[in-house]
Amino acid sequence: MTRLNVADLEQGMSLKKAPFLLATLEEAIDRNDNAYLKVTLRDRSGDLQGRYWRVPEGVADRLTVGKGVEVSGQVEEYKGTLQARVQNIVACEIEDWAPYVPTSRRPKDELVDELQRLIYSIKNPWLKQLLKEVLGDPAVQDAFILAPAAKRYHHACVGGLLEHSLDVARLVVFVSRRYPELDRDLGATVALLHDIGKMDSYERYGAFEFTDAGNLLGHIYMGSARVEAAIERIEGFPDELRLRVVHGILAHHGEKEKGSPVTPRTPEAIVVHFADDLDGRLRGWVDHVSRERTVDSAWTLRSRMHDDVRLYIGSGEEWQES
Repeated sequence: MTRLNVADLEQGMSLKKAPFLLATLEEAIDRNDNAYLKVTLRDRSGDLQGRYWRVPEGVADRLTVGKGVEVSGQVEEYKGTLQARVQNIVACEIEDWAPYVPTSRRPKDELVDELQRLIYSIKNPWLKQLLKEVLGDPAVQDAFILAPAAKRYHHACVGGLLEHSLDVARLVVFVSRRYPELDRDLGATVALLHDIGKMDSYERYGAFEFTDAGNLLGHIYMGSARVEAAIERIEGFPDELRLRVVHGILAHHGEKEKGSPVTPRTPEAIVVHFADDLDGRLRGWVDHVSRERTVDSAWTLRSRMHDDVRLYIGSGEEWQES
């Protein structure tokens, strides 16, 4: 029997041992003090929220976030969105991850080609050598190509880190054409490396859970440490250039309250921060709309990434068709 994708589900459909990736699992108590489960079911086409009311004791203990489940139940509409009323959920093995894990919108070969062309375009010999030193190891390059950029908010997909890094670099290169004070090669290098720590922060498959290192150290520290270690291996690397590269990585969240140990103090750090924020927020809008669009409504559900407000899509037929 052909497996239905989340994107193909409609109100009233029955689920019979339908396989999904279990993206989230939460045990809760309803207003009548009955236990129930909140789950997020995922495949590469999207997410489906599910509720298992009056769940039998011990069911949650047999399930693992980031692993497979088989679900039986009914697809219903709740507050304008589709939701699964779960009648049974059991763990299952996923042998082929491809149907269950979202991937970057652009083909991998296209992204890799753009990465190689961008590195080739760097004229500063120290920065070009740094990029080759960081990404020259085939295992590191594979990790950079496959890693997600986030667990949920934006570019939460296989290949998302590379896609996001290239998008940020493209914005930085564009701005450098308007501002001669901005070092194009330095900005592009920092843009490519600003999130390099995320290779080690997230699992590359399943629900993109944080690794132990991701939870304990954070991607900003791990990224700056990886880049500094690469610089140490390059004999004669200029101290001033090292300061500017590492500063750009440490400052890319822009504010100490948002995780940056320092705030941007150089033109390259400033433009990388705003390019990162712009790409993340705009792609976050796109991803949230695709996941949380309500039925027959011009508005989505609330987006935590966008100050916990509902996002406006529009209601024109031409826009909806596009």
